[in-house]
Amino acid sequence: MTNHEKAYKIYEKHGQFAVHDAAETGKLRVDLWGECEPCEIESPIEGGCCLVCGTIYEAQK
Repeated sequence: MTNHEKAYKIYEKHGQFAVHDAAETGKLRVDLWGECEPCEIESPIEGGCCLVCGTIYEAQK
């Protein structure tokens, strides 16, 4: 199971902030935290995509 699949399963069962908690506690790999426009909050990013919603992350300029 990929990191994004794990994140999606967590999201389905427990919601957005459970994904944040899993990222903060090391249960999910995270490359960086960045402002995700669809989530409207700083979210965990891995492999260029938000782990919460799957949107491709583009750094704010």
